[in-house]
Amino acid sequence: MSRIITPNFTTPNSRTKSLIQRMARFDLHDRIELIGNEFGKMGFRTGFSLADQVLTHALVSTRANVDFVIDLDASKKANVLESLCYITRETYALDLKKRLSNGVEAVLVSDNVDRYIAKDKVHNLLTINPLADWDARELIEYVLAHEVPVDPADMLAAQPASSTQVA
Repeated sequence: MSRIITPNFTTPNSRTKSLIQRMARFDLHDRIELIGNEFGKMGFRTGFSLADQVLTHALVSTRANVDFVIDLDASKKANVLESLCYITRETYALDLKKRLSNGVEAVLVSDNVDRYIAKDKVHNLLTINPLADWDARELIEYVLAHEVPVDPADMLAAQPASSTQVA
């Protein structure tokens, strides 16, 4: 899990390089604390995917200073999204917002594969993915270990092909 991933943007500054190197050595909860210490208030746009739910659980567990913003995944059925939204809100006592608050410098994401940090040039924010080096197996293990509420279809889709075949 601890492979170092190089940033996918042109000239990272020394603060960003240092953050990437430190994140590579830490587990998920320590990564979130590190990011929080570096940036203060963060934003997290959730679409209730498997990785989003893992990150939600970790953010709540570490008591991170985060705006949770709904960013719906158009590929999910409306009733599934509604259920996941309700269950997540109730499980973690979350206030899900429609937009980020002022003062947010960094937004956490779970879907920028193979990079920890990138620059969102449209909104002038850093996007940080503490799960950049996680694979499907690690996500599933976390979900099971922490009883994270997820869409069962996401769990099945994340299974390696060889483990879902029937003999």
